[in-house]
Amino acid sequence: MTADMLSQDLSLLIPELLLAGGAMALLMLGVFMKGEGANKLVQWLAVVLLAGAGLASLFLVTGEGQAFNGGFIFDGLARFSKVAIGVVAAIALLLAMPYLKAEKLGKIEYSVLMTLAVTGMFMMVSANDLISMYMGIELQSLSLYVLAAFNRDSLRASEAGLKYFVLGALSSGLLLYGSSLVYGFAGATGFNEIAIAVQSGPSVGLTFGLVFVICGLAFKVSAAPFHMWTPDVYEGAPTPVTAFFATAPKMAAIVLLARVLIEPFGGMVEQWRDVIWIVAVLSMGIGAFGALTQTNIKRLMAYSSISNMGYALVAIASASQTGLWALLVYMILYMIGVIGSFGAILSMRTREGMVEQISDLAGHARHPVDTDGSGNEFHLALIEPDRLHDPQIVGRAHHGEENGQNREDQHAFLHGGEDDKELAEEAHHEGQTANGEHQRGDRPAQARIALGNAGQVGDLLDRAFTRPHGKDGRARADNADHVG
Repeated sequence: MTADMLSQDLSLLIPELLLAGGAMALLMLGVFMKGEGANKLVQWLAVVLLAGAGLASLFLVTGEGQAFNGGFIFDGLARFSKVAIGVVAAIALLLAMPYLKAEKLGKIEYSVLMTLAVTGMFMMVSANDLISMYMGIELQSLSLYVLAAFNRDSLRASEAGLKYFVLGALSSGLLLYGSSLVYGFAGATGFNEIAIAVQSGPSVGLTFGLVFVICGLAFKVSAAPFHMWTPDVYEGAPTPVTAFFATAPKMAAIVLLARVLIEPFGGMVEQWRDVIWIVAVLSMGIGAFGALTQTNIKRLMAYSSISNMGYALVAIASASQTGLWALLVYMILYMIGVIGSFGAILSMRTREGMVEQISDLAGHARHPVDTDGSGNEFHLALIEPDRLHDPQIVGRAHHGEENGQNREDQHAFLHGGEDDKELAEEAHHEGQTANGEHQRGDRPAQARIALGNAGQVGDLLDRAFTRPHGKDGRARADNADHVG
């Protein structure tokens, strides 16, 4: 390889080189600088580095082509994906800063690990060989394993990191086994050479290898039935880490899966399309119905991610250029919604700490969960109104409001004014009379109740609602309705 060829190849890797070199520089900077100031400086430099690497893919890399004997490719798909991944990773780090400071987790390693993970994601979307694909996946995964268990004092975080590592190792084994089968029957690891072997006639061994590769990559995108790690890891990991997991890695993995299926295995569409359809349907079903039983917000977001990956797989199953661009548009909208949702979740705190349970949102219309009164539940509704329509959120919030209203009504009845007490007692007396006659089985009396006394009770309640009230009049009027 001549110097000109090397410089030409390296020019396509400018974003990756920026991230790798920047991560090492940030690590050294954190070692030689001490204190909170060093951590803040490293965080802000990492934000600039992540966003800059994404924008470098757009402005600094002007050409397209392949590098290192076809092992690395830079095309329109890679350019688009790198810009999206770099920008959303920078936003995720910005959202993490207040949380890390409040929870006393502000360490330079967090920013460095995020930078290295994004470096692996950039390699994944530009992989044009089974070896470079695996290198990118492992560089991303090893960093994410550590981030999941970043809060070492939390048992849940340690459990999340361990589960992610063990199941991630299992998926890597499936991926490597499938890659070895593909290499054995195709005679090469490069995507270009595999495509030639597929065109000449796919063998049974090549089909089996492709299935194992799909299984390994489906784990990375949290597609069912390889989703079992997602709810536990999302719940146990620190919330900003969960926000990062749900966005940039998903984008990188789904783009890699699309490239693997459409480019080297494009001639085997009929073989893999049915597998993708099955995985997509399972993901949509398990994600939607699994969310109905969740009580934790982060677990709910995990099942939402599983369901959304099912919709994304539908675009891949089309095996067309239109479907590929539809996939990219969908993933951009998905990441915007998810990062916005986690931004709202991270800003909702109570005196006890971060809001994680859906039950913590109960009665938030009367007692907002955000201590600064910024109305983050409204922000969440603007970002993703479909999540607030989830039966679990709506049902539990409504139940909490009912409980809160009942308590207010009881207080108003015990401590309200004399006039409104009399109204409530009259309504209560009428109700008790009706109930007593009903229990004695007096059918004529029941008829009178239905036709006459019910109207009188209605008049009393109407007076309670329509008459002017004093300071606590609204609560006392509601009490008349409750007691009656």
